[in-house]
Amino acid sequence: MNDLAAWLKRSDTNQSRMAQALGTTRQAVQSWVCGRVKPGLYYALALERLSHGEVGLDAWLTADERLLLRGLLRGEVDNGSNTT
Repeated sequence: MNDLAAWLKRSDTNQSRMAQALGTTRQAVQSWVCGRVKPGLYYALALERLSHGEVGLDAWLTADERLLLRGLLRGEVDNGSNTT
């Protein structure tokens, strides 16, 4: 069970109400809950806000993406913009 499925189970909402609150379809929410697809950045951030941080952006990242993001936040990843 992913973070979104767990949060929906704990909260007083369902996929249809969540879809309405996010301005998307119940089918899209169902796809995220089932893990068939990940939400895009806009919806991932909206889900984080709607769940008060319980379904964080990192819930949708792979382990490699998490490592890359940590490196970017620490300034450890060369983005190719360095000119020497």
